[in-house]
Amino acid sequence: WGAPARLSHPRVRARNPAVAAGPGGRAVAVWRERVPGSEVRRRFSLPGGAPAGALAVRLGTRWRAVASVRSPAGWSPAGRVSPPARRERDVRAPDVAMADSGEAIAAYALDGRAWAVARGATGAWGRPVPLSRGPEVATDPALAIDPGSGWGLAVWAARLDHPRSGRRWSVRAAVRPPGRPWEPARTLAADLPGMPLPAAAVNGRGEAAVVWQADGTRAANRSADGSWSAAELIAEASPAPLPGSVAVGPEGEAFALTSASSGPPGAGRTISLLLRRPPGGGWAPAAPGLAAGARALAIDRAGGVVLL
Repeated sequence: WGAPARLSHPRVRARNPAVAAGPGGRAVAVWRERVPGSEVRRRFSLPGGAPAGALAVRLGTRWRAVASVRSPAGWSPAGRVSPPARRERDVRAPDVAMADSGEAIAAYALDGRAWAVARGATGAWGRPVPLSRGPEVATDPALAIDPGSGWGLAVWAARLDHPRSGRRWSVRAAVRPPGRPWEPARTLAADLPGMPLPAAAVNGRGEAAVVWQADGTRAANRSADGSWSAAELIAEASPAPLPGSVAVGPEGEAFALTSASSGPPGAGRTISLLLRRPPGGGWAPAAPGLAAGARALAIDRAGGVVLL
């Protein structure tokens, strides 16, 4: 390992970094940083005139997403990829992905919408593009990209606060074919009582899989022709659900790593469960017991599965 490199300004509070890497030592990092506003100070005195103290308030604090790109020459200065946001929860957890060509995509939530912004292999960051519309509030979009082809997939949870039924959630997904604009977002699930924590993967033919939590683990799959399957339950609810992860191989074989119960409802403990979906088939447990303590999943370019 080399020496650490400082990417953010030492006087700026930076949080929630994400990183993606490409061939030839190229990489891109994105994070959230706070842009301090102006400080207003007011001093107070006792009735006799003696100092009683002071109060300092900072006004106009903003948050924004920024990124740095690494080339063989080193890391570039950090540059913003989102406009400044006034709400503290905006651009809370930006994500980033990188293709073999060096193209990078960043995604974030701002003003209740999901946004994506792309950077060419040698150029600057482009203009942010909205992925979501409507009254729902998008939260923390996640990205997946096929490194070889450049197929991209963004997925996010959308929140809607109803005066009668309360807070409900949806799962949304948007696909970006190589060299083309983002397609309109699709609704994969709606009217969910809790935050679904979606995860996504896509391969070089545009085949994709998305998993999320909704009284168990559920999944939807995208075929190469662009059609999405209906959501299906692939794992029963566990005592302490964990965010799932998913991967799609070059021939369409998909794997999902999620949480499950080791025993009957109310009596078991939470374990990790690995599921497999062959091309054109259904989800089923794979290698029972092998993934009991696993927390991360990936597929290499030859179709090999890696568990961590």
